[in-house]
Amino acid sequence: MSTTVTMVYYNRSEVVSVSEETLLEPSSVAYIVFAGYIIYAVEIIVGIPANLFVIFRMRHFCVTSPDKCYNGIGACLIAMSIADIVSLSTILMHCLLSINTLPIGNFVASIFCKIAIYLTYVATSVSIWSWLLMSILRYLSLYYPMFHFRIWYLPVRMLLSVTAVACFFNLWLLFSVTKDYESGCSQNAFFGDFRYNRALLLAEIGWSFIVPIAVIAFLDTSTLITVPRLVLRRSGKDKTEEQSLADCFKPNHSKMKKSRRTLMRWLIFACLDILLNAPENIHRISVILNIVSSDMTQSDVYISVRVISEVLYYGQFSSNAVCLSLLIYQRCTKRTSSQTVSLNNPKNAVPNHKKKGPSKSYSAGDEGDRTVTTERMLFLDK
Repeated sequence: MSTTVTMVYYNRSEVVSVSEETLLEPSSVAYIVFAGYIIYAVEIIVGIPANLFVIFRMRHFCVTSPDKCYNGIGACLIAMSIADIVSLSTILMHCLLSINTLPIGNFVASIFCKIAIYLTYVATSVSIWSWLLMSILRYLSLYYPMFHFRIWYLPVRMLLSVTAVACFFNLWLLFSVTKDYESGCSQNAFFGDFRYNRALLLAEIGWSFIVPIAVIAFLDTSTLITVPRLVLRRSGKDKTEEQSLADCFKPNHSKMKKSRRTLMRWLIFACLDILLNAPENIHRISVILNIVSSDMTQSDVYISVRVISEVLYYGQFSSNAVCLSLLIYQRCTKRTSSQTVSLNNPKNAVPNHKKKGPSKSYSAGDEGDRTVTTERMLFLDK
């Protein structure tokens, strides 16, 4: 028994429209395509609420601690969550347009295609650059601890600049993208020459993937190597040599392990985002450089790999939210538990004059104060 299945993909650099008129049942390609749509639905259903939870919690954090939020990574997390919600919404819009389920005219569908693809590019750039800005802030807090405090609201300004550049850089899509009834959202030749499309798409890959990934890898690796050494120096700063030697394997080891664990957690999140981005961007580069021929796009293997890379690519917008939601929920749970213990046990309460607070003045050259600033940037402060 034969069926007719039409598979349409917009791969951000070309349109691959494949019609299999004699697709025999059961077909592994058809299963992969249908599984892809199911995973898209799961990503949307899980990703949007998870991102909303992150925004809600970070909004509360920004209200209670505005300085830490807007001078730290709080603003980056909010921007990334908003960008991920936009990306997940455009997935839904694009899927509906691709399978022609909306009863709208071709002109209106073309407008929707322009908006969906344009917002996808802009939101993707803002999301990955939010990761990059968080890495920059962690790096600055180590090597230039007072720099981001001297420039007021530096993360917010950087995010506004990134968003403005992304919006301007992708304006050409509003003129190039159109709606084709058979192939879904597609691209016309920009200024009558597809070489302009390829050049702009290649530049966009460098802006939204190659440069951020390279900088994130360098900065996070440097931070991971440096923080344990600073923790050791800070812990033994006010001790005599004998005390330091006696305690070096106890509290120092514990603090170093805690800092390394927290940094590793953020590094794993960043690596996961990179791994989900890589297959789709590698495919886009191969298409732009004509490594993928038109005959290859008709093969079952290509279609299967194409669907998997798309699913992974859009999965980053949900995985970011899920990882951050679990991290924020864990912190909120720990903080609530510690507050409950303090209330039930007055002996555990620390007198106000003994509490360590941000009232202490810090100097840029102090190694120990570097770690204090780093802890704030990493949400280690309790």
